[in-house]
Amino acid sequence: PDVPVMNHEILYRSYTAMEEDETAEPDTVSDYTATAQLCLDYLGYEPGRTDGYFSQQTLESLKKFEADCGAEESEILDAAVYNALISAVVLDWNTSDEHDLQMKKAAEILNG
Repeated sequence: PDVPVMNHEILYRSYTAMEEDETAEPDTVSDYTATAQLCLDYLGYEPGRTDGYFSQQTLESLKKFEADCGAEESEILDAAVYNALISAVVLDWNTSDEHDLQMKKAAEILNG
């Protein structure tokens, strides 16, 4: 407990629920986009940035995520995809220790 190790930022962040009629699209800035970018980064999709600006690289990462989930690729972030991203992070965190940097550091210290 005396070695500070931070896990991915998305695990410490609260997020706002996205209403069904809300969207985010390229070349805009929003908290929804920032949360989606952190989710994409956590899941390995490399959005390029996590500041909430919906860049072309964020769009490409979002399309890859949609394709991997079997969802129809779109040019926007809607509530369904936003919720799927958050669910994917929660599922991964609860079923895998791949992203648990604290556990990995503890094992490293214990195993010398």
